[in-house]
Amino acid sequence: AVALYPPNNWWIMGSVFIVFFTPLIITKRKTVVLLYSVQLLAAFALFKYAFGRQENLHSLAFFNFLCYFIILFAIYTNKLKSYSIMILLISLPLYYLNLNHNKTFNISLIPKYGGISTFNKNVIRYNSFKHENITLSKENLKLNILPKKFVDIIGKKSIDFFPWDLTYFIPNQLNYQPHSFLQSGGYPPTLVSKGAEQLVAKGPDFMLWEKKKWKGEVGSIDNQYLFNTDGVFVREILNWYEIIEENNKVALLERKTNGRLRLDSIKQSVNKFDTWISLSSESIIQSTIKVIPTFKRKIIQALYKTPRPSIDYLLEDSTVVSYEITESAMRSGLWFNPYIERVNTDFEGKNVSAVRFSQENWGGGYCNKLEIN
Repeated sequence: AVALYPPNNWWIMGSVFIVFFTPLIITKRKTVVLLYSVQLLAAFALFKYAFGRQENLHSLAFFNFLCYFIILFAIYTNKLKSYSIMILLISLPLYYLNLNHNKTFNISLIPKYGGISTFNKNVIRYNSFKHENITLSKENLKLNILPKKFVDIIGKKSIDFFPWDLTYFIPNQLNYQPHSFLQSGGYPPTLVSKGAEQLVAKGPDFMLWEKKKWKGEVGSIDNQYLFNTDGVFVREILNWYEIIEENNKVALLERKTNGRLRLDSIKQSVNKFDTWISLSSESIIQSTIKVIPTFKRKIIQALYKTPRPSIDYLLEDSTVVSYEITESAMRSGLWFNPYIERVNTDFEGKNVSAVRFSQENWGGGYCNKLEIN
């Protein structure tokens, strides 16, 4: 998943921080200093988590921390005057004002408690609760029952699933052999590379590729390109597997004896974002990109969040296609050419004339160089 940048009101958020630290500034007691010292790291971690995406449960995490801290402050410093607690309480409506301002928060702040009726349903009447949920699960899994032809081909041989739904093995009673990570997107390059290595060394006999969800067959979460989110793993799927059956929902791929993919890469250094990089070759190109950050970028990234870079593909017909990317995807390897629009193992797609990296939020002043290998 990529970082999101909703329009925060930093006057309001600045007020939240000032209010939060005011009791520490105006109070000289050792207990208060100790409390802030112990909780400061947790506050910073939850701020980074909440502001990484700033949507619903992410934003709620920091609000919950503020509530927890105020309760802890009241218990731990019970001899302090009440105005210190009143000052801390002001941070809650201020934070909520910013949530309303950035328009990405649309759930209730009030926790949902089931009460006696939920306890009766889930505990006292546990057997009926269990039966109800098993029935519901079976009903939902009916959507993933494969055509008989697919199941007969797979038989008892091993199979893995990519990129989204993993539950096909349950209603079809398949021999599931999972890779090192689950659903696509958001995994560190080392884990994706490990999955690719396992796939090459001893991958399953079949791979079921689900063709749905985000922006066509090869789209991913947050307007990402599936061939970039797990680049090296997707590359090895294309290298070692070939489509033998497919329908509108899924494609069944069978493992081949030898790898078929012949890759090119490009080596180039670019001094800033928003620079077109020409691709002279019409062969299959995948390259890793290393961002050399400025000192200012390192500080902001450490204290706030990572930027939101994107990649633009200039096709031969002059069409420009844009996708969000992450720095972990850049380090793992981005797909340059061809631009593939539908799931296929014949590498059919449109030739890409050039690619460009952009950074909507921070601009080129935060990057010394891009190293492409």
